[in-house]
Amino acid sequence: MFESLTLQVAWRTPLEKLDMLEKLMNEWLSTEENRWFDPRTSVALQHIEFQRYLTLTMGITPNG
Repeated sequence: MFESLTLQVAWRTPLEKLDMLEKLMNEWLSTEENRWFDPRTSVALQHIEFQRYLTLTMGITPNG
């Protein structure tokens, strides 16, 4: 079971920025004081909306 977060980003967002988002989220989850979530997540492309924006999903697993 996990919680999901849906994001919309600009069509021209480079993949390197999405990779950095994933990396920084994982770093934050692993150093978060209360440890409410498992310290790993990934960014998944869900949909491309007519070259206007990208819809992404991040799944975050609760710790416990």
